[in-house]
Amino acid sequence: MLRKPMSRRSSSLAMKQRSPILKYRASAAALVLGGSALSLGVLAQEAGQAPPGAEPPAPTEGALEPPASPTEPGPSSVYTPPGTGGSAAPDVNSGLGAGDRPSAAGSDARDGFNFGVRGGGTGTTLRGSAGGAYVVSGSFVPELHSVQRGETLWEISARHYGNAYAWPRIWAYNPQVQNPHWLYPGDQIRLREQQVYERSGGLGLGLSKLARTVTPSAQFQRFLGFVLDDKHPKWGEVTGSPDEQMILSELDDVYLKLEGNREYRVGQKLIVFEPLEVKSLSEDPFVWIRGIVQIERYNPNSNIARARILESLTEIERGAMIGPFDETMDVIESVPNAKALDARIVGALYPYEFYTQHQVVFIDKGSEDGLKVGNRLFAVGRGDPWREGLRSAGPAAAKRAITEDDRRARVEDTPPEEHAAQYPVETYGELIVTRTRKHTATCLITAATRELERGSTLVAREGY
Repeated sequence: MLRKPMSRRSSSLAMKQRSPILKYRASAAALVLGGSALSLGVLAQEAGQAPPGAEPPAPTEGALEPPASPTEPGPSSVYTPPGTGGSAAPDVNSGLGAGDRPSAAGSDARDGFNFGVRGGGTGTTLRGSAGGAYVVSGSFVPELHSVQRGETLWEISARHYGNAYAWPRIWAYNPQVQNPHWLYPGDQIRLREQQVYERSGGLGLGLSKLARTVTPSAQFQRFLGFVLDDKHPKWGEVTGSPDEQMILSELDDVYLKLEGNREYRVGQKLIVFEPLEVKSLSEDPFVWIRGIVQIERYNPNSNIARARILESLTEIERGAMIGPFDETMDVIESVPNAKALDARIVGALYPYEFYTQHQVVFIDKGSEDGLKVGNRLFAVGRGDPWREGLRSAGPAAAKRAITEDDRRARVEDTPPEEHAAQYPVETYGELIVTRTRKHTATCLITAATRELERGSTLVAREGY
């Protein structure tokens, strides 16, 4: 089929419609030619020759200067890749400006994201009033910070870190803060990660990392209380709190009224305790450790201190007593008994009738009786434990049913125990001494085949 020839107007219109395609093809061709020329230039540069059509660079005054030191490469120094045996390779960044050249991480002193303290000083600042307590900021970062009205993470970071840009770190330490722009007065903000402290330099809390190695048989015991058999340790009492609540616990602030015949200092730790009235065989009261406080402010004229509760084992209320601080975690290694002695259990902090493994009890022998921390005692007894239990169960418990008779059900008394004094002595428990006082000691039950109770007989064997 013959095609009709196009008129001159139709031909021009067709060329205009095809012109964008022609322009695109022309641009692509130019890009390919440009890329080929760039590749030829790179290959020529690697071969040490000038690109085709380029004039050799004229020598400049800077070219006559000696090369830069290898440790401090200049903008056009030769880069030697590692493992090439010293063979030189061209610096691929030689054509970049000084502000566009890459640098190693941390080599730029202008890095604004460094969370460390800026400047060369220590940043130590004294805050406080004349004649009152003062706080040294900048020299030590406390674990917690109590938010004051109007404070932000930016200001808290600048005060304690010396760098306001470190506020994201504080936010990361406090997942309870949902929005960093919303802080409320009284919020407790953590300023450093929770750590496990060594006994020699930590906070002395319940968790402590010991600086020495212990044997697998060592016992770890939290200091919970003692029998008050000698000098009363009361140094003061909890009289109030800036918090509007009756029950106080960890991280709450309290006011202390301290005795004036002792020296106190900011940062000093004290224990909070209360005498406990429980059923026992001892005439002396039991002391229950309720927590630990640390003095933040102290007025020696009025003997009033403001303190923070670092640790609370149970609720703390106004009227609780204050005493000298002691380590809260005991590590007990077994120590051979220096002498043989007899003792008995007088009671425990909790009002239990029976005691078993892993419970803490008090006994009626102490350091002046020859006991040391680490001594072990055995719980011993002679007789029939079931018959002994009948004494407190009542007369009906001593009767038994006659089951071998087809007549009406009858009961009879169990045979009397006549030979209990001739039974051998049985060992049914073991205890280890965790703390001693003059005439009492605290013990941990490490093993028991049956329950122990108040009045149970304990023996310490010499050399064991």
